[in-house]
Order: sequence, then C-alpha cells, then structure tokens
Amino acid sequence: MNIESTEDEVRISFRATGLKKEDISVKVEPNTLVIKTAVNEDADKRDMLREEFWRDNINTRLSLPADIDNEGITAKVEDGILIITLPKTKSASREIMVA
Repeated sequence: MNIESTEDEVRISFRATGLKKEDISVKVEPNTLVIKTAVNEDADKRDMLREEFWRDNINTRLSLPADIDNEGITAKVEDGILIITLPKTKSASREIMVA
C-alpha cells in the first residue's frame, strides 16, 4: 500500500494484479475507509509449478482525516493498481489578526 498526500487530495494505492472490480469493496464508515478484496479461490487450486503472483486478500481499515470530502471519494483499477482518491475539503481556517 502506498499513501500520498497533496494539497488537494490523499491517494491510496494497492497492488491489485488479476483482480476485477467485482472483487473489490471500498466503503466509507464513520471516520473510517474500509478496503476489502476477494481472491478467486479457484485460481489457487491450480497445479502450479511456480507461482510469483500475489494472491492475498486485502482487508484494511484506515482512519480518515477530518479534512476529507467523504462524498467525493473515488476508486478505480488501472494497470493492476487499485487507486482510491480522497479529495480534501477546502479549509475554513484562517489567521485572525489581533487588534
């Protein structure tokens, strides 16, 4: 898993080689992002001479920062990578000048 943060968004990436979008679940729960995958069990039953592909399920819960726009979260699989984008809300904070 890789997590990147910019001024506008947080981007989380997972290796998803061989997974279809139907195999992936991304949910937002109160203050938590839940990511789960389901590996095809039939693929594991093959008589492999050598196996180097990753086959573990993902079952991850991440605490969401307060400045994330939950309604704007997106997820996609691109070139074997699951990319979850969490846009940040515009900060309402400002500096107050003392008179």
